[in-house]
Amino acid sequence: MAFGGTYDEIFISPAGAGSKDGSSVANALQAIDSNDWSSSYLALDRARVRFNFLPGTYNVRTTAIYTGTTPDDDNPNMWRGCSADGTPLTDHGLPKFDETGMSLDVSNYPKFNMTNSASITRSNSYTFIHCLHIHNTASQCNFGGSIFGNGRNSDNNGFQGAARRVFYGVKMECDNPNNNNLEMFYSPLGTMTMCEARFHTTIYDGRYKSCFRANGSFYTTFDTCVAVGHGQSAGAAPDDISGANAMSAFVTGEPHANNVVNCIGYNHGGHFLHMGTSSSTTRQNLLFCNNTGISLGGHFIDSSGEVSDENVAESFNANLCYKVAGKVFRDKNNNPNTDHGNFFEIAYGDVGGTFENLSMLPTREISGVSASDFVDFDNQDFRIRRDSPLYKGTLARRNFGALQNEDFEFVSVS
Repeated sequence: MAFGGTYDEIFISPAGAGSKDGSSVANALQAIDSNDWSSSYLALDRARVRFNFLPGTYNVRTTAIYTGTTPDDDNPNMWRGCSADGTPLTDHGLPKFDETGMSLDVSNYPKFNMTNSASITRSNSYTFIHCLHIHNTASQCNFGGSIFGNGRNSDNNGFQGAARRVFYGVKMECDNPNNNNLEMFYSPLGTMTMCEARFHTTIYDGRYKSCFRANGSFYTTFDTCVAVGHGQSAGAAPDDISGANAMSAFVTGEPHANNVVNCIGYNHGGHFLHMGTSSSTTRQNLLFCNNTGISLGGHFIDSSGEVSDENVAESFNANLCYKVAGKVFRDKNNNPNTDHGNFFEIAYGDVGGTFENLSMLPTREISGVSASDFVDFDNQDFRIRRDSPLYKGTLARRNFGALQNEDFEFVSVS
């Protein structure tokens, strides 16, 4: 990327202020008109422009489709949450999770409420999104695509409109999901760091594809992210839960150096990680370390042929799973002699099985994980108790799974 780092700054609020030209906080551009995007907002240029969203609630009914310039590798677009004085929330110690590590503190975030079954925006590549709260409150969210937005030319033109995006400290929610292709965070060649995604319980079947997804043989990183499902059934046995009915925390296509690190997936009808069918078994790389998967209807890791038959490039280490209907790791390939990977330490308990079709089994397994290993399992506090063998139980003297005491100190419990 050749971007030199200088943006044109636009300050934005729901109702606007002063002259509403966006030149300052006192003259913030008006983003909302009659509970939808204003015409002045939709006319904004985005190439080499930073949208500074001020506190407030942005209620919208339709997907934002812009008429101004579009971002590219030399001229990206940035969305960032700001405080009332216009300084970025990242200068105020955000993003940060609560004590349990399960929920972002979004009390001071600008919030975008989409009241219909649609994405917030028709997005483009080279877009950076920091410290925003996005919530789909439709009575039934039944469109296929990302709740934020993943289409450049149409709402489902996902790849071209979603590559090379960065999400940092973003929270997304959906009240009534009901489409097999519905998802939240999506970006091939992208990065999602310290983000949170939540699908809520609904009266419908509750269909969705994933909280976080990357596809194509490209580089994508999921780091310190939380993916929470509504716990409704995927309607299939673990081996039959695939991309069409994934209902999973994380989904990748052809993992070419995809990283899933320090992430939590809880209460999904599907898998923690589903890796889709690959067109090339020589291009598989995956770093999957220090993750926690709990209460899953599928497998902890499910592969439809993604483990390399030539390159020993996968690394699976220090992961933790509990209450998994399926297996710890399931590879669909029926020839275990071609399935390689660096499996080192794994802790698990109350699982439907351990490992299928692998030639290189973990070097160190800790079985028998139970609810008593967590601070307060019933209230979704999955930090490791100090008296648990999982506490600093890896050979590197770190906790198994995503939650490390250095990051989430025990303040109210001991």
